[in-house]
Order: sequence, then C-alpha cells, then structure tokens
Amino acid sequence: MADTTMTEAPKSPSPPPYAPPPNEPLYGGYTRFELELEFITLLSSPLYLNHLASLKLLQSPAFIAYLSYLQYWTRPEYITYLRF
Repeated sequence: MADTTMTEAPKSPSPPPYAPPPNEPLYGGYTRFELELEFITLLSSPLYLNHLASLKLLQSPAFIAYLSYLQYWTRPEYITYLRF
C-alpha cells in the first residue's frame, strides 16, 4: 500500500518580531515601522493604487518623495517583514 501522507513545503523562517527602541515615539499607539509596513502592504493592492490615483496623489511631488523614502523597504533586513 502506498503512503498517502502529504508533505508540507518547507516554510521560510519568520522574521524576528520588531522590537522598537524604548524611546521611539508612538503615533496612535503604533511605531513608525508598523505604520510604514502597513502602508507598504496597502500599496500591493490595485484597488488602493486606483484610489490614490483618483485623488491625484500619485502626481504629488510630496507623495513621490515619500515613496522614494520608502525604498529602504527593498533592503534584505526589511523585506523579510513583507508578506503577500
């Protein structure tokens, strides 16, 4: 009789939980890291991008500068926190 047990694909290790420095300010109870992580995740949604475009934010120099600032999320030490 053949073995019919399913094997799971190896999972990538979870990144360590983010531990903010003790003196990091909170914004509405969240750290800047948490807020930026949530925003980066939202940018993966075509509906959200369409909403931003309808508000003409994608043409705003200040918003484009903020998106440029967020490029640090492409570094390996930060990209491990992104899950899609």
